Amino acid sequence: MNIKKNVVFPLIIIIAGVTVFQLLHVTKPEPEKKESTSRPLSLFVEPARAADKTLNVSVTGEVRARSEIDLVAQVSGRIVYMSDQFSEGGKIGPEQVLIKIDDRDYKVAVAGAEARVAAAEVTLEQALADADVAEKQLRGFKNPSPLALKK
Repeated sequence: MNIKKNVVFPLIIIIAGVTVFQLLHVTKPEPEKKESTSRPLSLFVEPARAADKTLNVSVTGEVRARSEIDLVAQVSGRIVYMSDQFSEGGKIGPEQVLIKIDDRDYKVAVAGAEARVAAAEVTLEQALADADVAEKQLRGFKNPSPLALKK
C-alpha cells in the first residue's frame, strides 16, 4: 500500500497531465491569416526656401554657478578691507586678497603671550637659582631630601 501511495499515484498524475497537455496541443485551432492590403499614402511636397526669421523664446529657469566654494575665516574680527571681486558672481584668482581683518587684537594677544613666556622663563631661572643655593647650603648634610634641595 505504501509503494502505491509513494510511486504509483504520482506517476499516474504525471502521465495524465502530459496526456492532457498533448491532447490540448494537437486540437488547438489554427489562427486565421489576414492578408494586409497596402493603403495609398497622401503626400505633399514643397521645396525649402531660405528666410531670415526672428524667433521669440520665453523660458524660465534657475542659473547656478559652475563651481561653488564655502569661504570660512579661521579667526574673527572686524573687516577693514574688502575686494571689489568679493561679490556674488565675482571672479577671483589665486593669491588674491579678498578681505583683510583688523589685526590689532591679535598683535596685542601676541605681545601678551610673549610677556607670559618671558615671565615663565624668569620664574624658571629663579627656581634653578634657588635650587643651586639650596644645594650649596646643604653640602655638609648627608642625604638631604629632594624637597630640601628644591628639585
